[in-house]
Amino acid sequence: MSVIEMEIRKPIRRKVTRYGNSLGITIPSEIVQQSNISIEDEFEWFITENGDVMGKRVRKSEVREEVLDIFADILEEDDELLWALRDK
Repeated sequence: MSVIEMEIRKPIRRKVTRYGNSLGITIPSEIVQQSNISIEDEFEWFITENGDVMGKRVRKSEVREEVLDIFADILEEDDELLWALRDK
């Protein structure tokens, strides 16, 4: 389900709390269950242009890093060719 297709639900609020020298936010069980979050999952955090903070789970890739680098190079070098192939 994409963000556009998501059903709008009532927001769930959490307060920022102190954990030792760090700040943290607990993840409500409803979100954990529906999104299949588990211990040791990694998240990336972003600050939007208007100052909001958004988190996104990092999907673990089974593809070796060097393969991804090669693929990125190909995409960069052959961008026009790939777009032309898409339109055929």
